[in-house]
Amino acid sequence: MVMLSSTRPSQELTEGYQRLTSSLISTTFVTQELRTSGGPNGVAVGRLRRRALGGLEMTRSDAGDAAFRLCRSSEVIRSCPHDDLFLGVLLASRMSLERDCSVEHILAGDMVLMDTRKPYLIEIASGVEVLWIRIPRARIQSRMLVLDDFTGRTVSGDRGIAHVASQAILASFDAVPTIIGAQASLLGDSLLDLLCNALADRTEGAGGSPTLQSLVTLRRLQAYISANLTDETMTPTSVAVANGISPRRLNEVFAQNGSAVAAWIIERRLEHARRMLLAPRPYKAAISAIAYASGFKNVSHFNRAFKARYGIPPSECRTASGEAGSGCNPILGSPADLFKTAR
Repeated sequence: MVMLSSTRPSQELTEGYQRLTSSLISTTFVTQELRTSGGPNGVAVGRLRRRALGGLEMTRSDAGDAAFRLCRSSEVIRSCPHDDLFLGVLLASRMSLERDCSVEHILAGDMVLMDTRKPYLIEIASGVEVLWIRIPRARIQSRMLVLDDFTGRTVSGDRGIAHVASQAILASFDAVPTIIGAQASLLGDSLLDLLCNALADRTEGAGGSPTLQSLVTLRRLQAYISANLTDETMTPTSVAVANGISPRRLNEVFAQNGSAVAAWIIERRLEHARRMLLAPRPYKAAISAIAYASGFKNVSHFNRAFKARYGIPPSECRTASGEAGSGCNPILGSPADLFKTAR
């Protein structure tokens, strides 16, 4: 058993393939224990190929003929914390994921979203090929709020929106060298939107328990809010009326999932504004116009909320959009905290 270090990957990701060793697994992913029954010094032989897309780190791994296990235990998490999620798209062979006393079997074409805050054990079969995406937690939470119901579960990629998402992810990895600047950020956002919808679609079709029903209602409300962001008159009350529920029930649904509806509205409006700021030059609008087009009644309010969420004012996000890999990504913090800061 080899304990892997917690070194983060370099900002400049490697374009070509690298030999897959225990130390390289560590620098590419997160601290975990490598368990293997053979090979010199417990080394798993294979290859890694890494690329960056709009703030997302994408890694294609080929385990070769090696079979091994990767364990992230509670002890490792306490000593080496990380706050990212990893999406895995399995390209060949099979692997299993053990989490919370249950085992998920992942086959070629399937996807799985993993939370580095949760203990897990991954069993890698020989011949496994996976495309991994490291996703900052804030970029998923700004879209889904709740993660526990979506992580550590197999999503079949052979049909529906999950199939579209997996194919788009593979195509994007291949196309990374031809995509630069703001277009990379926009494509990264589109991939995350597809992924979140695929995860939600998988869960909503899984049954009719009260928890799942609450999630279905939440997704419906989120979809309504996203479709009406430009309406500056939209309020929690108007959202409730339009969806045939009481304001109290609306607040309960969001509270059960760790947020407030007003904060969610601001969150989606800021994301809409960010995309407009990163638009290609011929389509750029004045910042005040972007604020109003995103549903903000006051430009000062917009500026404060944007800086609270992304760490820089809107004008700097626009300047940064011309740089490869940039795009004013969200900083850590819940939508509720954002709402308090932006008021």
